Amino acid sequence: MKTIYYKIALLLLVLSVNYSFSFSQDAIQIYTMPGCGRCAYSLAYMTKNNIKFVEYSTSNDSYNSKMWELLQNSGTYDGGSITMPVILNQGNLSYNIDDMEDFMTKLGESQNQKQNTKKTTGCISGNCKDGYGVYVFESKERYEGEFLNNNFSGKGKYTWTNGATYDGGWKNGKYDGYGTYTDANGGVQAGTWVAGKLQNKSSNVNNNNSTNTTTSANSIEIYTMPGCGRCAMTLEYLNKNKIKYVEYSTENDTYNSKMWELVQNSPDFKGGSITMPVIVKQGLVYFNIKDLEGFLPQLGSGTTQNNNSKNGNNNSKGNNNKNLSAAQIQEFLDYHNSYRAEVNVGPLTWSNELAKYALAWGEHLSQIGCDMQHRPKSGEWKQIYGENLFWCSGYAATPEGAVNSWGEEKSDYDGGVMNNKNFAAGHYTQMIWAQTTQVGCAIVNCSDGAYIVVCNYNPAGNYWGQSPFQK
Repeated sequence: MKTIYYKIALLLLVLSVNYSFSFSQDAIQIYTMPGCGRCAYSLAYMTKNNIKFVEYSTSNDSYNSKMWELLQNSGTYDGGSITMPVILNQGNLSYNIDDMEDFMTKLGESQNQKQNTKKTTGCISGNCKDGYGVYVFESKERYEGEFLNNNFSGKGKYTWTNGATYDGGWKNGKYDGYGTYTDANGGVQAGTWVAGKLQNKSSNVNNNNSTNTTTSANSIEIYTMPGCGRCAMTLEYLNKNKIKYVEYSTENDTYNSKMWELVQNSPDFKGGSITMPVIVKQGLVYFNIKDLEGFLPQLGSGTTQNNNSKNGNNNSKGNNNKNLSAAQIQEFLDYHNSYRAEVNVGPLTWSNELAKYALAWGEHLSQIGCDMQHRPKSGEWKQIYGENLFWCSGYAATPEGAVNSWGEEKSDYDGGVMNNKNFAAGHYTQMIWAQTTQVGCAIVNCSDGAYIVVCNYNPAGNYWGQSPFQK
């Protein structure tokens, strides 16, 4: 959480009555109101002189409330009406400005001076000891986020000069908590980290559309164990039907460890022992295969169903996962409504119309590389509902895995209105948005073996400046 430090100051401008108070704030913010000529003059001046600013119109109730909160906390406001605009610059709050032209001239001069003297290395802004700040190293690597005892601790993003990034939790200068590491080539490792080490991952993808870091998408790998009759049956079938495969016996400790890594990274694994063999095809991991005899013929085809468990995705690649089972629909609802119940928000109902809408976009994404792209704001695929996306490879997507990955963002949400700070929790806040009453989802299996999950919401949520709990 960003820590804001308040300092009281009185700023006197020539030929103006201008009241101010200070706290750590870099951007110029201007609060305006419709029909305000002085506001229009200020906006035009800053635009013409390339002064960066953010406008907040008080026609929005949230921005209006925030402006009055700033005034009342200034220590100089004594009640009554004010002359607009209200301007926040480098922690100084200005209002009742008599000479607007003179004020804007000095504002421009202060911005130019700030830009000319701005630090380029070290703690360039904020509080890099115990708070929120930006630190740039001599190598130009950069960290922006929370600090504790001069260490990266809390939420933050580190950017290397080659373009690699880590965005997530930190503790004592090391990755800790949920986070995402993206390498210079676009490869992603996301999951829970402890003391700098990844404990479990939610996805692994790169710009070359590699489906898995553990196995070739074009080969079949089978993990066997000595004395396993089902394993022998599988090998016999593969040999008889001339299906190419590579066998890894778990008698070898390295292969045994690798197999358990694959199994434990699958959302279908619920702990305990498993039924052998473990089979990897097209980047997907299969175990606990109940009907092995019925499963084996699929190994020689271009499609394979996931028979791991009752939570498996029983839709084949051949039909592009067009139909969710009744159990999967119920799972999507149950997991969504579990998060809503935690914050006392009413449950969602299932919409077949939204499910069709989600499926259409998911199939479109599968045809263009299975990249996680939201519907655009205009054109043929214009977005008209709220939308959450989830991608995985190496195991079949499930409602539980997708919804819980969005739910993990709960730790990034501070309970307030939607703003830049809460944007990182956008998947979670859409799920708990009080005005949303319907959801529809689809699971699509892409040609490279990856999966993408699309959920759409009606009415949409995540409106800027509004609270998820507003009804």
